Amino acid sequence: MKKTLYSLLCASFIVLLGSCSSSSGSDYPVALSKNDKQTNENTTYLQQVDFDKIADMARQNREVQEAIVYRRMISTVLMHDAQTAAIGQGNYSIQVRTMKEIDLSACPVDFRTAYLSHLDAWVLAGDIQQALKELNSDENVAATLIASLVARITESDATPIFDE
Repeated sequence: MKKTLYSLLCASFIVLLGSCSSSSGSDYPVALSKNDKQTNENTTYLQQVDFDKIADMARQNREVQEAIVYRRMISTVLMHDAQTAAIGQGNYSIQVRTMKEIDLSACPVDFRTAYLSHLDAWVLAGDIQQALKELNSDENVAATLIASLVARITESDATPIFDE
């Protein structure tokens, strides 16, 4: 690839020098005019080069490079995401706070959208975890039992335990 580009640049330079010396009519010597055969071969080569193909190859190379960068950024985000579980140690609220600190700016838009949906799911899991803690707390259990006892004594239909 480097050799091809080098040949292309040399041929372009030769053609440019040839057109400058012939059109200007100056007496300045052309650097490569001693080897007319080489000049003609390079000019013929230049005419055979498919510039659209070269441009397409350059575009594909940029796309590959961009994909490599995106893959690295996504891998980095997923690695940090995996580490949030250790940081949170089972507390989803801490885990969510840590997940929100992960930088997504260099990732593709569709990945960012998916990751934010993933984050929203963890927020809901944290809400459920907190509700279960409150429901299973000793104060809540005692309050529920007392409310249920009062409802039974007063023969009320509104009881926190039985839903009739």
